[in-house]
Amino acid sequence: MAEANLSALFENSVQVTTNEITCDLHPGEVDHSETPNRVLLGKLYCFSRLGRKAIQGSLNNAWSSLEGWSWKEREDGLLQFTFQSSFDADNVLLRRPWLVCGHLLVLMPWPSWLTPEEVVFDQTPLWVRLKSIPPFYWNKTNLQELAGKVSAVYELPRHIEKNFERGSFGMGTVRFRATVDIDKPLFSGFYLRRKGIKDLWIQYQYEKLPKMCFKCGALSHEMKFCFKTPTVIKDDKGSFFPMYGTWMNEDAIERSPFQLPLPRWFSEWILNQQALKDPVIQNRLRNDRRWKEADSMECRELKRQLPGKRRHVEVLVEKRPETQELVLNRFPAVHLPGIGEITPFENTADLVVEKDIPVRPLQSIVTSPGVPSSPSAEDGTQSTEHSDGKSTLTNQGRNLPGKGVQDLQFSSPTN
Repeated sequence: MAEANLSALFENSVQVTTNEITCDLHPGEVDHSETPNRVLLGKLYCFSRLGRKAIQGSLNNAWSSLEGWSWKEREDGLLQFTFQSSFDADNVLLRRPWLVCGHLLVLMPWPSWLTPEEVVFDQTPLWVRLKSIPPFYWNKTNLQELAGKVSAVYELPRHIEKNFERGSFGMGTVRFRATVDIDKPLFSGFYLRRKGIKDLWIQYQYEKLPKMCFKCGALSHEMKFCFKTPTVIKDDKGSFFPMYGTWMNEDAIERSPFQLPLPRWFSEWILNQQALKDPVIQNRLRNDRRWKEADSMECRELKRQLPGKRRHVEVLVEKRPETQELVLNRFPAVHLPGIGEITPFENTADLVVEKDIPVRPLQSIVTSPGVPSSPSAEDGTQSTEHSDGKSTLTNQGRNLPGKGVQDLQFSSPTN
């Protein structure tokens, strides 16, 4: 929910108030059938180019019950489908819409008196579901008005008139087929005004809903290619909600646009609009973007360090002309950001110069019998005289290298 104080951000948006989408229910037309043909023309609404294998795989799963059909891509970008019989082609048309990797595939018959450029791909049939309609409003006139909000061309369930005559009202759910314009926004829902009680939101849900634009509600493009401001609903409290979203899909968990939290794309759009006017928010978004880029870079580097992703560098060690063999050393290469590719485990013995640290020699101290030896505080040595005329020089290990030697014995010279 966008607060009421953000109304300046939606000045250029298409604002629909709750009163404008509230109507009263008080106590169609079908597609014109064309002559069956074995050839159909199709247009795929996808800005990124899909490979032939992706299209073939999606259609094989969808048309697994059909045999002997083929397709090819024309120079003008249209897809031409040829079926084994006109019955198969008509069956495919009746089971529209078709999706290829989530994108809408619009199929149209190819009349023999028209060129492919004259065939219009601006409409597609969709199956619509309405749930939780109160039984008080369940009659044929109201159902026709509900279906007419989606499109002027719709088809209600068969034998619905006989059901009303028999008093069969269903369970408040109706499923009908409507032909919608691809370039126009889909109908999302409306408030049903009820006297004395709270108004009821009637949500329209579409089966096999393709990828669409949640800003303007059109099926002809995706949201990332739309530069319009989003269409919003402004409630009585002045809060803003997006009109279009995932709740329009039949399999969606959300049931209305008024559920919190708001969609991520809508919250990001509000932040971006606020950043254009507030430098503090702009700096915060810039810092957050940098942190995300750093995290993504770290993730990419971790993926590169996997055993299957490592690149190895080979170094020639020795050539053996007798056996025509080569002795190689293989080292794994690691990519560091800002530095490049290095081999940390490479043998660098040729680049290391060993340096011998000189060790200071010990001074020999000679003591004679009967003369006490004075310990040297500076050298940290002490001399001890024994009864056999020998003296022992003890090293305290202070300023002398070679700490592993603790006791040194020297023989006093004999007279």
